[in-house]
Amino acid sequence: MKDEPRVEQENRTPPVCTPPVYRYRPLNLIFLVCLAFLMCAWFGLARAGLMLRNAPLLSTLPPLELARPFLVGFRFDVATACYLLAPFAILIFLPFASLDRSPRMRRLFYWTFVSVMGVVSYLLLAEYEFFREFQVRYNQIAIDYLDHPATVGGMIWKGYPVVRYTLIWLAGMVILTLAVRWLMRRLFGTATTAIAPLSKRYVLAEALCVFIAVAGLVVGIRGGIQGTPLRWGDAFKSESDTVNQLSLNGIYTLGRTLSDNFIRTDMSAPWLGHMSITDARRITRDIVVSDSDVLVEPQQSTVARVSGQESRTLRLKAGVSRPNVVLVIMESFSAQFIAACGANEEFAPSFSAIAREGVLFDRCFSIGTHTHQGIFGSLLSFPNLPGYEAMMQSPLANQHFSSLPGILGDEGYSTLFLYNGNFAWDNMRGFFTKQGVDRFISGEDFADNVRRDAVWGVDDADLFHRANAEFQAASSKGPFMGIVLTLSNHAPWDLPDFPGQSVKDRGELNGPIKGITYADWSVGQFIAEARKLPYFENTLFVFVGDHGSRVVGEKLTAAGMLTHHVPLLFFGPGVLDTAPQVDHTVASQLNITPTIMGLLGLRRPHASWGRDLFTVEGKAENIAIFKGSSGDNAMAIVEGDRVLAIDEANKAVLYRYSLAGKPTAIPITGDTSADCDRLLQRLNAFLQCGITDLRAMRAGPPASSAIPSASAPAFDH
Repeated sequence: MKDEPRVEQENRTPPVCTPPVYRYRPLNLIFLVCLAFLMCAWFGLARAGLMLRNAPLLSTLPPLELARPFLVGFRFDVATACYLLAPFAILIFLPFASLDRSPRMRRLFYWTFVSVMGVVSYLLLAEYEFFREFQVRYNQIAIDYLDHPATVGGMIWKGYPVVRYTLIWLAGMVILTLAVRWLMRRLFGTATTAIAPLSKRYVLAEALCVFIAVAGLVVGIRGGIQGTPLRWGDAFKSESDTVNQLSLNGIYTLGRTLSDNFIRTDMSAPWLGHMSITDARRITRDIVVSDSDVLVEPQQSTVARVSGQESRTLRLKAGVSRPNVVLVIMESFSAQFIAACGANEEFAPSFSAIAREGVLFDRCFSIGTHTHQGIFGSLLSFPNLPGYEAMMQSPLANQHFSSLPGILGDEGYSTLFLYNGNFAWDNMRGFFTKQGVDRFISGEDFADNVRRDAVWGVDDADLFHRANAEFQAASSKGPFMGIVLTLSNHAPWDLPDFPGQSVKDRGELNGPIKGITYADWSVGQFIAEARKLPYFENTLFVFVGDHGSRVVGEKLTAAGMLTHHVPLLFFGPGVLDTAPQVDHTVASQLNITPTIMGLLGLRRPHASWGRDLFTVEGKAENIAIFKGSSGDNAMAIVEGDRVLAIDEANKAVLYRYSLAGKPTAIPITGDTSADCDRLLQRLNAFLQCGITDLRAMRAGPPASSAIPSASAPAFDH
């Protein structure tokens, strides 16, 4: 009985062995889709970190608004993931060596993908501080900074927690690499021993998967199946510009900026062609040119003119002739920290005390948010134009502008420019040599024992001390124009010991407050020392911020109204015939050159894009136009107590603003279409004429123009 089972087994017919039937699975396509979702989740996590790092900017927003960056930003995250995955898709589906068939290709893909995502992840982390500084995603500023890697690298190393971010990056990369490794093993774990047969059915199925992958990548990159591709402006769904910026993806904006640089996209194109150049010049002249001015070659230049004899609200004292001129352009000197300009707290007591002896314009706006734009607007009275934000580095800068040092140089003034750092920055030395500056004194011209900060150069106090010595020496030889560009009020705020430096417990404002208090103390020392020198009594001093601080709070409007709010002070106890006052006239850096020319009584051809602030007409009709440095279309035009702001999506909103105390900008309700249309027309005309004259190499007055006689008829403008 025990042997019977063995007999049955021996007599059993052996089974027939048939090869297993291969069942096709689209592993490559599944893997690509999973990678796309993994990358989107990674971008969402990076956005959450960015919002956490910049939480003070979001403190006043309702909770639902905090979800908007994730909802709107998902389209940009998908587009970014698809852009990055497009070249990898070729590797994934490479004929005869696709990932589901080749362990070697999987290893190559793994290390290549992890390396790329490592770079992307570090860029996203670095953007935390970039956003904190500029309140925008990566843009043209990031590209421009590549021109000075040593200086910018030093600023980053000294001013930001690089080691901490690197450790966070390493921890994040461990998580990401493990996630990719798990995903590959999950999908291709058995592929090393059971490779799919290269059958006709397999090839046709893979071809269909390639078609689906390509179609999906195209739709993802376009942001959907709508008629027009995804654009930056599609992120602007909120009333808060901060929320709109957070909805973007920094890698997406950086890629688009790089693309625009390589293919030379004309960022000025949207501002051209709204009207004929004849109409544009007529409107622009109404903004800039006074009734008594005489135009010079009006068919060639929009605002080239000789200023007429207008009724003035401020003159030089009787007997004062050819006074010295000192223009101090102060780094990040925001009006929002200055009580004399209406701030609730006083962080610039020295400046406020000086302002009580002069004429202070408390509603002045910088034309941009970068130092080179502040210099350009203050010294050349030429606007910050879309597509030409880095003007001094552009080939179009190789022409004559209405340069204040050039104009005064022609009047017999010596001209000198003092700066803490290196004049190679932004091509300043080369550019201003052409614009009439005789002598440059940089941080390299100071003795070796003079203290220098970790990045930028000598301290402001030492710069001002040197300036006083240079100005006194220059005045002994005749009238001079001195330009001082400060720099200490800049990250990383590596400052010397000075009275009042104990700033603490202000969170992210500690650095900016310390910087502006030091800058203010240095200005106080400068004027106190200057009062003891003979040149002081015959000198007109003009102080202006190159731009405001980027950490003073909400931007209020598109283009960042607070970031552009700066003081403008005309100070000259020995030369100005006026009682001290705070003037609420809207002003900008474009007004500095024509105002100084008016005070000095110069009747020379110039092409200033601003009015003389000390004329009746200038006070009544002056406006300010500004834009940021981000390479986008966000612009604003200010007239009286109203500002028309245009965001990146070209949406225009009219606000009534107040800059005193806690700044506000409240949208004006009711039918404002007529006012909006009028201001928008003025803005379009102004920009169209500026771009046209710049491209035609007519940014300044015609070189061959003679001074029209006083009896010459004024042209119709």
